[in-house]
Amino acid sequence: MKPFVQRTVSEIGLHGLVTDRQHVSIDDYRNTPAWILLGDSGCGKTRQFKYEVEQAQARGEPAQYITARDFVTFEGSQVELEKPTLFIDALDEIRATNHGDQSYFDLMRRYLYQLGKPKVRISCRDADWLGKVDEDHLTAVSADSKLVILRLDGFDHTQVRTHLRTYDDLSDAESFIEEAKNHRVEDLLTNPQHLDMMAQLVTRHTKWPTSRFELYSDLCKHLVLETNPQHSIPHPDDPSPAEALDAAGRICSLQLLTDRHDCITTAADPRLRSLAIHDIPSL
Repeated sequence: MKPFVQRTVSEIGLHGLVTDRQHVSIDDYRNTPAWILLGDSGCGKTRQFKYEVEQAQARGEPAQYITARDFVTFEGSQVELEKPTLFIDALDEIRATNHGDQSYFDLMRRYLYQLGKPKVRISCRDADWLGKVDEDHLTAVSADSKLVILRLDGFDHTQVRTHLRTYDDLSDAESFIEEAKNHRVEDLLTNPQHLDMMAQLVTRHTKWPTSRFELYSDLCKHLVLETNPQHSIPHPDDPSPAEALDAAGRICSLQLLTDRHDCITTAADPRLRSLAIHDIPSL
């Protein structure tokens, strides 16, 4: 496993705007009863949670890591510690699923209430966090009826260098960063998963792609492959990688042409500038 790179967070306030508390240590929120950690897929939320649990335990504080799926599946019974700080990972993995007439999200809230509203930290992908709606629901199971929203900051230049030095086949981290800038993909360096994909691509071919188009093409071929074992179980209706890439390309093109911010599976709301998947023909 790669050495842990210490990260910072920024606090999110009203209307999803970043407050003046930017790039601060998560440790600043050690005594906060409840907070949410948001971030893009692959940005390092799970690794950060496991690190925070290790640090809490080293201080002699009861803390436990558990996935949201396990927490609701076992009805909170896997919480073994007395008055622990719970780190519940991957809310996004369960939030769209229903359990009978009740959502798994509501079941999670029920079990937190039954546990006496312990100190809780929950991670969720940005795209699956419903903002004020989710915030209002979770404050009901917060010990002080408040919820702090944090976003995991991306890698800065120093953290990128530190991460790249773990690759034996990459002799010069600075040259790698410069090549990323030359290819105009330096923004991808801030996400550990994207950084790893580029590093693996370069080390596998021993050189950078000749163009930005070639780089993005190779990265997309990698992105379309499912690496999560829980999601990679074959299904007869699953599209091939080529079909998935074609569908993704159509959706992205439509988003650009119609100036839509996201795609949803329900009816599109023009006020939210969303694109309804069901309205897209021949995907």
